[in-house]
Amino acid sequence: MIGGAWYGALFTKKWIAAYRFTEEEVAAAAKVGVRNFAVFLVVGVVMAAAMAILFNNLGVATLADGVKAGLFLWVGFVTMVHQMQHFAGNYEPAAYFIDASYQLIWFLAMGAIIGGWR
Repeated sequence: MIGGAWYGALFTKKWIAAYRFTEEEVAAAAKVGVRNFAVFLVVGVVMAAAMAILFNNLGVATLADGVKAGLFLWVGFVTMVHQMQHFAGNYEPAAYFIDASYQLIWFLAMGAIIGGWR
């Protein structure tokens, strides 16, 4: 849901421009939207499961601790991977900020839900 709002309603045009996608590429991506959604759903479930296992082993057991741990994981891993990808791809800086800020919201939400679940 977060991704749909982020890339669909809020930043569609800016994201397309930042990656310099052509109209043909956008149309081709739209045709495989259901497949992409299924893949993103599986990826999200795997990431949440890994985060839950990590939180369990680290003793993260409150909503606040989950948010802090989610932020730590985002800064330490997600932003670094995005930096490498965007630098190597020579994308516009806006592409990095749109993607990284989406991931920040996602990791904070997952951290809050998993940490607060206990």
